[in-house]
Amino acid sequence: MTYADSAYPSGRYTLSHGLEGLVQAHRVTGADAVQRVLLDHLRHTAAPGDGVATAAAATADAVDPDTLVTIDHELSATKVTHELRRASTRVGRQMLQVTTDVEARLGQEQPEPLPSYAAAVAAKQTPGNQAVVAGLIHASHGLTPAEAVATELTGLAVGWAGAALRLRSKVSAAARRVLDERDFVEIETP
Repeated sequence: MTYADSAYPSGRYTLSHGLEGLVQAHRVTGADAVQRVLLDHLRHTAAPGDGVATAAAATADAVDPDTLVTIDHELSATKVTHELRRASTRVGRQMLQVTTDVEARLGQEQPEPLPSYAAAVAAKQTPGNQAVVAGLIHASHGLTPAEAVATELTGLAVGWAGAALRLRSKVSAAARRVLDERDFVEIETP
């Protein structure tokens, strides 16, 4: 859960995942709307997009480096706006850099295909999307694909709650409620 923590220096904590724009446009007002929109985002955007890419990357020991690059490019193509693509690659590259630095200082060797993928990102042969990076990192630490996806979706929910708190509006009350739910992906929406 280290990587899902808002204190992890990936830059993910700076993202509102679209909540800020929705609040400014008065499309989301109140705790119920925050919760509903988060659940919709998890179910219809994050899980089928980034979640699938995370799971695929977390099975990378069975996937060759060229396939990872293909997954990374295809994920970028699904991100509708430049801002979403930029945020995903900014956080992914930061996660990759922090992990590489920390593990090098600890004398830990990264298992393949993580070093090959990191080299492809550094050479700008692949975008370095957060979901792909996270899947590889989680797998290198022994997480299953399902655990990797759960970690990333939890991180998104934590980030969403943090964004709601930073907005200092009525929606911030939803932050605590969303995180208090035991299985927020399965909550029934109104």
